[in-house]
Amino acid sequence: MFKSEKFIKQEKLIKSAEKKSSDDFFKKIGRVGEEYAVEHLRKKGAKIVERNWKARFGEIDIIAKHEDQTLIVEVKTRLDSELSRELLFCNVDRRKQQKLQNLAECYMYSKVWQFDPKQHRFRIDAVGVIVDRRFKLLELIHLKEIA
Repeated sequence: MFKSEKFIKQEKLIKSAEKKSSDDFFKKIGRVGEEYAVEHLRKKGAKIVERNWKARFGEIDIIAKHEDQTLIVEVKTRLDSELSRELLFCNVDRRKQQKLQNLAECYMYSKVWQFDPKQHRFRIDAVGVIVDRRFKLLELIHLKEIA
């Protein structure tokens, strides 16, 4: 049986996510979504700097560099259903956007000796991933500059 290159890549992503986590089903869905988001960002030319960076008051899913910007990326993953597309970004409300803004500044201050927002640009994006019950990618939506 012939397997397409895309199918093989998806199998590898799923296996990679399964190895990294023996957590419950929904954490596994989140890990798979992050793997798909990382692959997407790399295809767009971004270099992944860190994943799951933690601060006292929250976590940044993915930090990447693209051209002269630092990307702060929030990943939301949902199982396919009638409402999955409508609910994909519902948790990225104003409060969450402000929290991401604060986390981004905290990260930049921790990594750049003399952080100057005018010189060191960052952008906050959201990547929504919809997968089926076998964790196969069905849809990926990349929203830029959400905050």
